[in-house]
Amino acid sequence: MLPIHTILHPTDFTDRSEYAFHLASALTRDYGARLVLLHVVAPAVAVYGEGALPLDPEVLAREAQERLNRLEVPGANVRAERLFAEGDPATEILRVAREIHADDRDRPVRPGAGPSPCGVGERGGRGVNQLRPRETSDL
Repeated sequence: MLPIHTILHPTDFTDRSEYAFHLASALTRDYGARLVLLHVVAPAVAVYGEGALPLDPEVLAREAQERLNRLEVPGANVRAERLFAEGDPATEILRVAREIHADDRDRPVRPGAGPSPCGVGERGGRGVNQLRPRETSDL
């Protein structure tokens, strides 16, 4: 088995994303890894038809942040770190993944932790909560 130290779960709150969330939670529990939940809000787009339907980006961001905070991680031993970003979802997901990877490389490995057969498990040190998305909401 390969050692898994961090699982990034980008969510858009769909049914498929919920299924992936449960799988990510189970893997996090089994490997003693850390789980990072990420939701990216794309820039608001006004819808035009008979009349303009303006979308309030602050309301959309606040609702998405609240929904992310309400996600309950199944399993007593699983702790989730939550990140929220605004921008292009694909770009932001890749940026956060790179930052998490760099964060993992900076931390020492604790031998003997986790279920890995090679004795490498959860890493200690600086947490991902210190990541700062480029654009964040002041919620």
